[in-house]
Amino acid sequence: MQWPRRGGETRGIPTAWSASPLAGELAPTSELPPVWPDPMGDVKGIALQPLHHSAPEIARRDPALAERLALVDALRLGDARVRGLAAKLLRRRLPDRAVTRAPGRRIGSLGGGGLDGGYHRGLLVGLPEIGECLSGMR
Repeated sequence: MQWPRRGGETRGIPTAWSASPLAGELAPTSELPPVWPDPMGDVKGIALQPLHHSAPEIARRDPALAERLALVDALRLGDARVRGLAAKLLRRRLPDRAVTRAPGRRIGSLGGGGLDGGYHRGLLVGLPEIGECLSGMR
């Protein structure tokens, strides 16, 4: 998984905890929110490089997929509390067969409570529509 690259202040589309569904679950802060830089965005925040350059365009066209991408960003960027809530909400949005880390091992049974690269890769495998959308938007 690509680790988040941050930039300066910009206008963009909210992501991670500043986007739905996490925005409704967490108390607002005084800090600028993470956003995907986008000239059509309506939120001022701190630039966060999306997983793919087309994520802002996809987010405008498909709100359900935008939520999943924002939750993946929360896994990439958030603290332990945010990552735990993001994982819980993402599990609800994926088909049951998609939330496995490895054959026969469920996300809920990771043990040790740590999030590692294998965990993130397993979640991304469960989002085939992201890959399909991204590959068609080059």
